[in-house]
Amino acid sequence: MSILKREFTPKLTQKIGNNYVLWFDGSNSYVIISTSAYHLLTCYFKLNNRKTFIDHLINNFDIEEEQAQAYFIDFSNFLKDVHSGFEKPENNTSISSIPNANISKYYNFG
Repeated sequence: MSILKREFTPKLTQKIGNNYVLWFDGSNSYVIISTSAYHLLTCYFKLNNRKTFIDHLINNFDIEEEQAQAYFIDFSNFLKDVHSGFEKPENNTSISSIPNANISKYYNFG
């Protein structure tokens, strides 16, 4: 597995019903994907390169070459998106800058 793929591999995986929940440590985010997408993603992580992945899908899953290439691109983009969505806040707003608002609302029932 390439170093790049290793960085993008989910830290935790849990099957719930017919779906998988994947948690990514680097971005502290999770996604829910179908069982079939999970199996294809597992192949994506295990196989060394684009050609091997595409050949594997063609030979083992009876997927057309164009569709196999699209899966590779989709998984690559998906993983980049999952990891690029995480940004640490640049400025730390202190709590003292929140104005002191004295707002009260009362409700009377019955």
